[in-house]
Amino acid sequence: LNGMVNVSVDEKKGVYKIGVDYKDPEKAAEIANMYYGELDIYLKNKVLTKSKRTRKYLETQLGMVTDKIDSLEKEYKSLEKKYKSPSVADEAQAMGSMIGTLKTNIMELNAKLDIAKDFAGTENIEYKKTKKELEVYTEQLRSIEAGDKKGDVNLIPIKDIPDIKVRMQRMEREVDATAAIYK
Repeated sequence: LNGMVNVSVDEKKGVYKIGVDYKDPEKAAEIANMYYGELDIYLKNKVLTKSKRTRKYLETQLGMVTDKIDSLEKEYKSLEKKYKSPSVADEAQAMGSMIGTLKTNIMELNAKLDIAKDFAGTENIEYKKTKKELEVYTEQLRSIEAGDKKGDVNLIPIKDIPDIKVRMQRMEREVDATAAIYK
């Protein structure tokens, strides 16, 4: 068959041409058809193999993206669960308001305490009552600023709010970006 069969490819059209130079035209056609059949099987397998590799790659990438989304969502939910807060920004605003109210109350009680001390002395019932109230407000303020646990609620320490907020925003962006890739 060497020298009898000529196979050429038109790259632009993607067409294979098989020519057989043989004295018997029927035999030449039979040989050309056999070449065509084998070439067809080879090309189909080549395309299927490439498609399989592409599909496997895409499935792997999709699995990685899905795992990343799941991981980020778990991390985000763990922060929400730890602080029992769906929104760090809302909690920060509420805590800022509470701190402002507590500091105002503490200033008023300090002034009231000074007045009671000057006019009635430290043994006066009003002085003792005001001092106890001041201690309660001062402890509440300290507790909020430190992020102590109150019952089943973990308060976010004031100093940690910016970092936690940035971390949660970063996770939200990453989940959104990863979800967009997933689509």
